[in-house]
Amino acid sequence: MAADWGTFQTSVVQFLKSKSSKDFDQTSHFFANQYDTVIKTSALLVGNIAKPPSNGPVYAAFLTAFNLMYNSPTDLGVAPYNVLASQIISTYWTSMQFDPLPPHPPTVVPAPGVSVLYYGDSSSLGIELYNAFNSKEETLVASNLVLAFSNHMKLVSGLYTGLIPTPTGPVPSPPIPWVGVF
Repeated sequence: MAADWGTFQTSVVQFLKSKSSKDFDQTSHFFANQYDTVIKTSALLVGNIAKPPSNGPVYAAFLTAFNLMYNSPTDLGVAPYNVLASQIISTYWTSMQFDPLPPHPPTVVPAPGVSVLYYGDSSSLGIELYNAFNSKEETLVASNLVLAFSNHMKLVSGLYTGLIPTPTGPVPSPPIPWVGVF
């Protein structure tokens, strides 16, 4: 299963081009829902499907960033986007679970399965989100958001542990590293 960035991109373009006015709350809900929907379609290369927590933290992160920008008398530059990225990683990704099946070769049974050790770099994500939201055209905003979020997901990494078969029965495997959510 691969993350459905095509639907995300189309939805973002349509949302940004729509003529109806949107407040920070509506916009934050929209981006949180779209992001969460994509994450639910993502998996590790071996096929372990992401099982994200509630998208409430992502909504709160977008709302915080939008309010910071609106309430500041000066341009804050990348700072609100760093807050956004940091909150997405610290409140959403740190609660992320992955289906333990299928087992990673050579294991045959998860024990316990997928562990995340690194949740990505908030500074890089913040800069890429800043660049995306400061693109001058709707399709560029959408495509740059896809780039920002997918680049972040490529950095998420961890270990898989399971049981491997032996003539005397299954034994714990050494930790198997994995990198990237796709």
